[in-house]
Amino acid sequence: MGDWSGTVPTILAGDVVTGTDWNNVLGELTAISSAWAEFGSVAWTASSVNPAIGNGTLTAHYTRVGSLLLYKGAIVMGSTTTFGTGYWILSIPYAITGSNRNVGVAGLHDASLTTNDRAGALEVLSSTTFRVTADGRLDATTPFTWASGDILQWFLCAEVA
Repeated sequence: MGDWSGTVPTILAGDVVTGTDWNNVLGELTAISSAWAEFGSVAWTASSVNPAIGNGTLTAHYTRVGSLLLYKGAIVMGSTTTFGTGYWILSIPYAITGSNRNVGVAGLHDASLTTNDRAGALEVLSSTTFRVTADGRLDATTPFTWASGDILQWFLCAEVA
């Protein structure tokens, strides 16, 4: 495959990838995965009346590798969280490019029912916002009535400028 020289090598058709090459690539991926930055200004809004986190928690982290953005986050609903009206909208730390429509996945956990975990898709609204769809657009009562202890998690992967 050629000389490693501290950069990720180009792999061409017919190249033989050695164990050393794989170890170097895995080392580089480990360095990338440990470089998550907090996105402290993530906005959780709604199409009508905005929700409020109250005593819940809203955390988000991202890492960027060239033009690739990886973004993960979670909202844990608290006893004083209010859920607003209309579908929920979440912000993205960098403007994404292209005609991406679905750019990630979401996990939805209803704490009152251990068998009511759901999966959803992230749908781009603008270059800096997305909404979650799971049996419809997420809101205070979709796909279940949200309450204290419920969790919304997301993972986004998209191209950025």
